[in-house]
Amino acid sequence: MTLTDGICTIFAKRDVSGKGEMPRFEYDKKSQNYYGELDFATDGTWTTQGREDVVIDARIRILQDRTVTKNDVVVLSDVESTEDAERYEIERAWHGRDEESGMLVSDLSLRRVSGK
Repeated sequence: MTLTDGICTIFAKRDVSGKGEMPRFEYDKKSQNYYGELDFATDGTWTTQGREDVVIDARIRILQDRTVTKNDVVVLSDVESTEDAERYEIERAWHGRDEESGMLVSDLSLRRVSGK
């Protein structure tokens, strides 16, 4: 698979709220990567007690970066900050090897958390 769909920027989410305050987050830039879009299916979600429901709005592949984890934030463009950008939160990060090329890759399942 070629990683020619664009450049994504990955940010670590950091809680900067004080004790007892509503959560407030800042985003620290971790890396920028070329990405390729992956196919995925969508299903309705039903919130069920005792079960984690996961919504996936996009899936992308980047060269392997094991520092990327669940809850990091992705912007699907070359940016310096998350301000005024459509943000996605990583729901799942899979780090492995591409079956065709043998290249080490990370596949990221993304959930949209803000729009422009």
